[in-house]
Amino acid sequence: LDTHFINPTDQMILTTDAMNFGTVPASEVEHWVAAYEFRGLPSIPPGGEYTYSFDCTWPQDAEVLTVFGHMHERGTHFSVDWRQGDTRTTIYEVSDWQSEYRDNPRNITNHYAPGEFLVSEGDKFKVNCTWDNPTGKTLTHPDEMCSLHGAFGPSEVAFDCNMF
Repeated sequence: LDTHFINPTDQMILTTDAMNFGTVPASEVEHWVAAYEFRGLPSIPPGGEYTYSFDCTWPQDAEVLTVFGHMHERGTHFSVDWRQGDTRTTIYEVSDWQSEYRDNPRNITNHYAPGEFLVSEGDKFKVNCTWDNPTGKTLTHPDEMCSLHGAFGPSEVAFDCNMF
């Protein structure tokens, strides 16, 4: 759970998150699904447009169920290339990144039906992020980010690929 609150006033406010979860015995689970997160560590120099890319390799055969990118306010373009051996396919692209996507990715999330998007162990996702930095300083984490998120299966364990 990652919740962001913005308080536009000069007064302190109290906020609360609540979630209710139920469980079932593991023996009753028919389809295991886990999260994946591919995180880069960009250092965005001042003075204009800059692109940063990094690769993550799938450790197992999997079914990708969702894909969505994450950058902050200075982002301009986000894409992901899927590499299978010598074959490269762009599987995700947001060519006009909007700052509102930072906290609300529902309009930029790709969803796949079971069996629609299968990756193999050793396949690579190349994550590409572009920013415009007109400031006079280098932007780094957490001011800006470059990460890919989603769900995949079958897996009982999340998959993290971090360039930190």
